[in-house]
Amino acid sequence: GQYRTNVGFMNGSASPVTLLVEFRSSANEFLASHVVELQPYGVEQLNQPLRGFGFDTVANGHVDVWTDTEGALFTTYASMVDNLTNDPTFISPVEIR
Repeated sequence: GQYRTNVGFMNGSASPVTLLVEFRSSANEFLASHVVELQPYGVEQLNQPLRGFGFDTVANGHVDVWTDTEGALFTTYASMVDNLTNDPTFISPVEIR
């Protein structure tokens, strides 16, 4: 494809946080899950996490992220990268409660 998507996670606190991540299709079908362990103020990025399911971009799926860690402060982001120019486009998270 012309684009690829990366998903990143950032811990905004001085305590470790465990994030639970679910990858879903555009029809909200469960694809896989992943656990992300972030150290204090840690950052982790998953490069092309949907590729293994035949998707290159979040336009073909989405990622649900949550934690059961009490007092956790974290954010998630995605970037859609043009494979020809390597120009990234930031994709803001959407909070759903």
